[in-house]
Amino acid sequence: MVQRPCCIEVRADSDERRLPAEVQIGLYRIAQEALNNTVKHAAASRAELQFRRRGGRANLQIEDDGRGFDETRTPPGHLGLSIMRERARAIGAQLRVESHEGSGTRIHVRWRGALL
Repeated sequence: MVQRPCCIEVRADSDERRLPAEVQIGLYRIAQEALNNTVKHAAASRAELQFRRRGGRANLQIEDDGRGFDETRTPPGHLGLSIMRERARAIGAQLRVESHEGSGTRIHVRWRGALL
């Protein structure tokens, strides 16, 4: 049985200029995969997604209070992290994962680039 987070909080702060479409889609897909992993694997009671954009910079952070994991021992067949890294590279963003067994997970994506 999969335990779902009881609460997913979303915070977004952005100016009115749009990000390029491929960046919008890339960040959306990274957030989608991170929250999917939270639901499927973390046994979290809380998750938070924060998005902030100003000028040519965008920051996306997804954090949960779940069981965490040892990043160096991700079992074969669990492709979520590699998919997120690939999506970040495709849009020229940096992705950092912080997790330790028993202490939740934080995924941070930083993008710098031109605006439309």
